[in-house]
Amino acid sequence: KNSKLLLIPGHSEYWSLKARKNFDKFTENGKNTLIMSGNTMWWQVRYNDDYSKLICFKNSSIDPIKDDYLKSVNWSDSILNYPIINSIGLDFNYGGMGTLEDFGWDGYKIVNSSSPLLANCNLKSNDTLSLKSTEYDGTPLIFSNDSTQVSLKLQNLFFRYELIAYDFASRYEDRSRNGSWIVMQKNKNFGVIVNTGSTDWCRIEGMKGEDSNIIKLITLNTIELLLQEDKNKIFTPKPKNNPMRR
Repeated sequence: KNSKLLLIPGHSEYWSLKARKNFDKFTENGKNTLIMSGNTMWWQVRYNDDYSKLICFKNSSIDPIKDDYLKSVNWSDSILNYPIINSIGLDFNYGGMGTLEDFGWDGYKIVNSSSPLLANCNLKSNDTLSLKSTEYDGTPLIFSNDSTQVSLKLQNLFFRYELIAYDFASRYEDRSRNGSWIVMQKNKNFGVIVNTGSTDWCRIEGMKGEDSNIIKLITLNTIELLLQEDKNKIFTPKPKNNPMRR
């Protein structure tokens, strides 16, 4: 409760109910989060009484616990009634594997080059940030007829929801899954979440990869912005309308 910013690196896949509730409470109290992970919050887990074991059956039919809300299944399962995307803006259901055959670029194609997160990175729209990701979290995307424009389908789910970049992924022979990198704020008074959507942002592929210097700079930019009190600075400034001249 005394922290300004929560950092979630790596591959943060297993979350207990208490952990998720504490995460949401942190956000609801106006605190910010940077998620440098993919496949995040995918399985519900629980602990035994002395916290010496982490329990996950991955199958509700063999899980002996009677309370459906504690079943160790995917957090996206309807019996838990606790969607992942509502908490972090992305979900592995819409994502997939980034290193299998797909239509992507083994990295993030920039959609919003004006984002403050990309300050001094010299990245333009349609540039690719090299990042070979084992697993991606994604979100439904909408493409224009000529595929030159892409936007977020769930735009109205949150108070603010921005797409920075995306990549195509693959799962269950479906090569149209995606990895998305987003900035979101669920409610006007809630904290801001920047979610990179990649398991490899903090691994060798990211921090020591082809574009490691850019990824490090983006990470520092993001942390500095999330530590500021003015949450508007994290989002892309809206263009000012020039008054018509007579």
